[in-house]
Amino acid sequence: MQDANGLIISETDFKGAITTTTWDVARRLPTTVVYASGTPDAKTVTTQWHTTFSLPVLVTEPGRTTAYTYDAGGNVLSKTITDTVTNKAQLWQWTYNTSQLVDTATEPNGAVTSYTYDTRGNALTSTNALGHVTGYTYDNANRVTGSTAPNGLVTTYTYDQRDRLLTQTVGGQTTVLTYKPFGAVETVSLPTGLVLTYPYDTAHRLTGWSNNRGESGTYTLDAMGNRTAEQIKDSAGNVAWSVARTVNNINRLSAKTEGPNQTMGFGYDANGELTRSTNGLNQSTNYGLDGLRRVKTVTDAANASATLKYNALDAVTEAKDFKGVATAYTRDAQGNATTEASADTGGASTQYDALGLPSQITDALGQATTIARDLLGRPTSLVFADGKTTTLRYDLTANSKGYLSEIVDRSGTTEYTRDAFGRVTLKKQTLINGSVQQVSYAYNPNGTLASIGYPNGGGTLTHAYDSSGRLTGLSLNGNPLVSGIAWNPLGQPTAWTWAFASPSLAASRSYDTAGRLTATEFSSYVYDAAGRITSLTQNLYQPGDTDPTHSTLANANVTWSVDYSAVGRITGFNATGNTTGFGYDANGNRASSTRLLNGQTTSRTYTVGSTSNQLTGFSQTLNGASSTSVAYGYNANGGMLTDGLRSYTYDAEGRLAAATTGATDTSPTTRYAHNALGQRVFKTEPLYPPSQGDEADPGFMQSLIAFFTKLWNPSTTQAEQLGYAYTYDEQGSLIAEVGSGGTKSAGQASYIYLPTGNGAMPIAAIINGSTYAVHSDHLNTPRKLTNSDGNAVWQWGYSAFGEDKPTTAKNRFANLDATPNPGTTSISEVKFNLRYPGQYSDDESGLFYNYFRSYDARTGRYSQPDPIGLGGGWNRFGYVSANPLKFTDPLGLAEYLGLPVIEGHLRWLSGIQGADFDKDPFDAPNREMLDRLRRGEESPWDVAFYRHEMAEADLCRPARKLPLEDALKVQKQSHEQVLRNQQNREKDLYHPDVVFRNRGVFGKDW
Repeated sequence: MQDANGLIISETDFKGAITTTTWDVARRLPTTVVYASGTPDAKTVTTQWHTTFSLPVLVTEPGRTTAYTYDAGGNVLSKTITDTVTNKAQLWQWTYNTSQLVDTATEPNGAVTSYTYDTRGNALTSTNALGHVTGYTYDNANRVTGSTAPNGLVTTYTYDQRDRLLTQTVGGQTTVLTYKPFGAVETVSLPTGLVLTYPYDTAHRLTGWSNNRGESGTYTLDAMGNRTAEQIKDSAGNVAWSVARTVNNINRLSAKTEGPNQTMGFGYDANGELTRSTNGLNQSTNYGLDGLRRVKTVTDAANASATLKYNALDAVTEAKDFKGVATAYTRDAQGNATTEASADTGGASTQYDALGLPSQITDALGQATTIARDLLGRPTSLVFADGKTTTLRYDLTANSKGYLSEIVDRSGTTEYTRDAFGRVTLKKQTLINGSVQQVSYAYNPNGTLASIGYPNGGGTLTHAYDSSGRLTGLSLNGNPLVSGIAWNPLGQPTAWTWAFASPSLAASRSYDTAGRLTATEFSSYVYDAAGRITSLTQNLYQPGDTDPTHSTLANANVTWSVDYSAVGRITGFNATGNTTGFGYDANGNRASSTRLLNGQTTSRTYTVGSTSNQLTGFSQTLNGASSTSVAYGYNANGGMLTDGLRSYTYDAEGRLAAATTGATDTSPTTRYAHNALGQRVFKTEPLYPPSQGDEADPGFMQSLIAFFTKLWNPSTTQAEQLGYAYTYDEQGSLIAEVGSGGTKSAGQASYIYLPTGNGAMPIAAIINGSTYAVHSDHLNTPRKLTNSDGNAVWQWGYSAFGEDKPTTAKNRFANLDATPNPGTTSISEVKFNLRYPGQYSDDESGLFYNYFRSYDARTGRYSQPDPIGLGGGWNRFGYVSANPLKFTDPLGLAEYLGLPVIEGHLRWLSGIQGADFDKDPFDAPNREMLDRLRRGEESPWDVAFYRHEMAEADLCRPARKLPLEDALKVQKQSHEQVLRNQQNREKDLYHPDVVFRNRGVFGKDW
């Protein structure tokens, strides 16, 4: 509806939601806007305008005001955001030179960034608050010809006469572009040797890609330019990946089929907002929206609902899961959670600094963590409630300027040496018990990783590549380890040979056209239309007979069928003579389980808190009789303290610090140490309390209490110096464990990974000097080890949640729980503790260490709530939505599906435009809800995650630098032609090493 002046005063969307606008009629500027007018969701925003310029001076929203001041030229001088509830304000300020270019920019914490310019207004330097200088050079056409990072890294650019970028050289690594006559990119030649070629149709639309590996992709476009079909082919012309899409009459994705049968359908409301997603089994998730189009309910295929409530600033104030367990938040004007209350994790609070970053976090136990930062917002110290301090140092050398240089924490010291690219070349880890582990990295001139030097004499792992930069082999100390690595276009390995074995061992992997693994040299998989495994087969070894005096072995294929609930949780996992069933409540907590194995039926009924998701215990019957029960206990933070057999202790960072088996004065205790990156770096041998004393003696009892509650302190006793030290690579994968030589901590192991499109895959292990081939499955979970003679020595048979223990050739691959005396073979015993990706089995705790918390395979859940809160899923204790056959959680934070990584790889490799994928709304409302709980609205648990889990995202991030684009923006100069193809109609081009956008070239760290 318009008024007499043609100004819109009322607008009604297709669902009937009304937006009303009041105007300053004379200036035709809106002064009041009411969204969802006349409803409980109504939101009012008022704007006061500058008397001279059409610029706002005050924007008022519920709970927040934003004020601006300007100079006489209309340049913004300040911006102030004020929380009208607390009166806390944030102030940004700018000054300008005589040419009206930004001279300085001041952050709310007082950090000043300054700029210099040449006589033509080009930004020459930007200097941040710590004096880090980024410099730029230009040619006579005002095109950027070079930039120098604070650590001295130089990037140069060349152009053709049409101002199109021809080359980008970063520290000697050059990317070359050529163009079609009509201006679109035709080829991209990367420093690695990979060359990509892009074809177009007569309308100059991108229709595919090809590379010098013989791989290619094709796009079928409709009249609107939507990709209705895509195919990726390998060098032999075989289809490696395909998708077909149906687009509705309002240009939204209504259905897609990936590969042979994996389908999804989508429904929308009258406004075109997603309201339903349906998988290939016709199981739907429905989304309810409020008047502001915010997701307020999610109803799953089992008809259970989760809900969200918001404040007027669109920040979540309550999230109620499918069981009805609520998490309540109070928020500041930025959307940051200042308090959080949940029956799962208790109550917590957070204070924020001037930048809106956490400065103090207090958990439900009353433990406060204080965070100090430098002017760039990087954490410099974290002081914990137990008095321990983490100190972070940056910029200690020229190459490390802008990067993390050193961490000193409760576990010891980690030092980083970097090259001119900021890449780590040496990491030295010194623990407080004196253990020193070093990892070194070398790089080829084209930027690929040349070698890794393993710690403690573990040798040097060398990488070999073909002429296009694709990894083809691995050698250890100059001796071939893995050779002939072949890949499909999705970055998935299809074949290789373990060259160290005699005769050599061959691996093979087959995939369907949805990128899913269908067969390996030891297993095969069948999928349903929802992408879930319904049948899998594994070749397993077992005793050749029942005579324990024999050493014979047999092997056969074992096939399991898998059943699922309507929401995708595993409900049945069945093989001949070995069946398992599970039941769940509405939020995925296990309610029951039944296991039939070797003629014995074990049934369990689980008890979960009536107002929480905490597992409080279970009762068990064997063959319908001999009922037993187990009770669990938790601390105020939601960490499990007891499981009926063991007790657990946590440090002030919320990390598992000790596990004790039993509850007597002779119970063994194992202590653990974690570094500031969240990595467990040491585990002691079992420690025993004082062996003699009178329980009636208060002094003796006090010494027992002190023993069981203390944290790792190797300076107190020699026994605490004994154990295993663990070392990780820069991607967080465990690469080495070294024993200290004690009676229960002898030996060492090195783990070698193959980088794949699905993540790091264990491919070899060197254990106590012997080399083994590691056979990994579709999730990159190790399932078998083979020695250099070609004999299987270790295997981990499938079970629904990883609850079954591995078996070894030494004990004839027998289940020792069922067959305590199976006999032995002459094959050496092998201890191998890797489990699901990111996990390490600890016998003493009964848990799998899983990076930021521990997983209990016996119950299929975590022993602690998620450090990132509901950002990791609706159930804080749940493991991968109760489907470990489809998802993994390498960090213990959120489930991960390998296939989206492949899709991302395709975007980079094939030139797929992000906007096309944005039309794919799969699970978008769920992502929206969880994103609202995470992005810029950090709850105290999110901050607990920040404390030690945001290693790469914060602790190790480069110092914030003003990129060239930002410098050009703040000086109001339009130099975009310097970095662009001048063909804004062209689609973005993606590939593995760089990304070409409409406005230029960006490096890997975009």
